[in-house]
Amino acid sequence: MTQRSYPFVNGSTTDAEFSAMFKQVFPSAVISGLTVSADSSGLNVKVAAGTAYVRGHFYSSNAQETLAVDAGSAQARIDTVVLRLEYGSVNDVRLVVKKGTPAASPAAPTLTQTDSGIYEFPLANIAVAASAVTIAPGNLTDRRTYWPAVFKALLALVAADIPNLDTSKITSGVLALARIPDLDAAKIVSGAFHVDRIPNHDTSKLTSGQLPVARGGTSAGDAPTARANLGLENGAVTKIQRGTVAVSGAPNGQVDVTLTGFTSTPLVLVQATSIWYFAFPTLITSTGFRIQTRATGEAGGGSSTNVQWLAVGV
Repeated sequence: MTQRSYPFVNGSTTDAEFSAMFKQVFPSAVISGLTVSADSSGLNVKVAAGTAYVRGHFYSSNAQETLAVDAGSAQARIDTVVLRLEYGSVNDVRLVVKKGTPAASPAAPTLTQTDSGIYEFPLANIAVAASAVTIAPGNLTDRRTYWPAVFKALLALVAADIPNLDTSKITSGVLALARIPDLDAAKIVSGAFHVDRIPNHDTSKLTSGQLPVARGGTSAGDAPTARANLGLENGAVTKIQRGTVAVSGAPNGQVDVTLTGFTSTPLVLVQATSIWYFAFPTLITSTGFRIQTRATGEAGGGSSTNVQWLAVGV
């Protein structure tokens, strides 16, 4: 096995070796600028001033560069504007238009990306129409990869990197849900997971399982079990429904009200002249009841009046 280390002051280090070392820290990416544009002035594109890394090598341009594009042929093609790193006699990084192959359904050219010869980093695609004699802004597709995004990817942590994370150690800031997209609640076996840690949690994502009482849930899949787990006494309220119904006609008129979701006969209150009173309606069941109006001037008495009602199931 051959061992190799570099660089050293009195050592010999090749350009490719420097690239192999620095690309780990400075991968290919645009630092600033290098926007590719076109203005329909002919077969050319413009590349704005800017900086970039290409396999660990630094590239800088302090002025706009104009690049020629070959004329269109019988079929359309796609060219690519690249920063081309070339070792050997060139030893440089330069802007180049890499020509594609004309075709009925053209594709961008395959880029050369080797470790010790040529390495091409894309900035934009150019759609060259058949017999084209000019390049318009709409013919360009941006392909730049920016340094901040690449750097963040290098520093990104995955869940496997922090398998024993103690949430009590997170004492400030907000942990975005996107940082824990695959969090397995079963792994939270002790302590309290404060709501501030997941402020935008979408409860619709809770599609299975049961949230224990200690976590603020009911540990149940149905209402009776939930009431029992929460220690609710017998006779506790199980259902409340309210509404308004129009009653008209002479005193002692009647109107029927329909209930939904009650499992037993409810207690009914009716409002008359701003006073709530217990109703003694007829046909009271778990599905409906009949209100009989009272004296003239009270709810429903003598003229059309909206009567409010409240049904409570126990």
